[in-house]
Parts: sequence; structure tokens; C-alpha cells
Amino acid sequence: MHARLAPLVGTWRVTMRVWPAPGAQPLLSDDFTATRAWILGGRYLQENLQGTLAGNPSSRVMFLSYNNLEQRYELATMDSFEPGQMWYTSRTDGLPGRIELYGTSAEAGSLPEPTGRLRNLRFELELTDARSVERIYAQYPGQAEFLFVEQVFTRP
Repeated sequence: MHARLAPLVGTWRVTMRVWPAPGAQPLLSDDFTATRAWILGGRYLQENLQGTLAGNPSSRVMFLSYNNLEQRYELATMDSFEPGQMWYTSRTDGLPGRIELYGTSAEAGSLPEPTGRLRNLRFELELTDARSVERIYAQYPGQAEFLFVEQVFTRP
């Protein structure tokens, strides 16, 4: 199952779109770069992402792996957008070329004080040798799910 992640290794150019709310115009950035490499004996794929969004320096560190004991993919991410770590786990092994993971986090929001609203998150990862796409969907209690973040990774 780790071998499915091998196409993600390397250096990537990244275009990012972020929708701050359902129906809002997306923030767009095309100056991100990402480096992905195996660590800890090939058990974890580490990603370091750097760029700017809305004129602000932005970064993320992400770890993706397959848990052989629990037979699921697991993803942990920390970024400059949110104050806490986000954790996602898959419910199945996924479809060929695609992994879907689920998690819950408290929202920071764009105001000086974090909102702290809980939201469900669904993280889709499409895998190919030349391109990968990450989409994060958010759902607040009592509301419909919406596309929150889309990142398109291409080889430089």
C-alpha cells in the first residue's frame, strides 16, 4: 500500500485555490512549491509546501502513510493557516489512483480571534506520475459540504 504513494515523491509546482466560504470567490496562488520524500525507512511520505496566499507567506508540513495494523491510510498536517494539527484517516484502501481520508478540526477563520467552529473535512488525493490533485471539502454542522481547498501539483 505504501507503493501506491511512490508517484508523489519529488519536487512539484503547486497551484492552490481556497474558498473561504460556500459560494465565495476563491483565493488563487500559483507560486507554491512542494517537496515530497520518504522518511523513516520509507514508512512515511513527508511533504514540505511553501508559497504565498493572499499576499501572505504560507507553508505546510504533511505526513502520509499506510498503517498496516489498522489497514488504512493516515495523514497528519500542520500549516500556517490553522493553529492546530489536522488528522485524517481513510475508511477503505481507496480506488485505483485515488485515496479519500476523513477528519474533524476546529476552524481558525480569518478574523483576529479564531472561531473554533467544528467542521468535518474530507481529503481527496488523486495520484498519477505527472500530476496529483488534493481537494479538501468542509462541512459545518447543519450545512452542505463544499470544496474548501484545491491544490494541483505538476512536475516543474
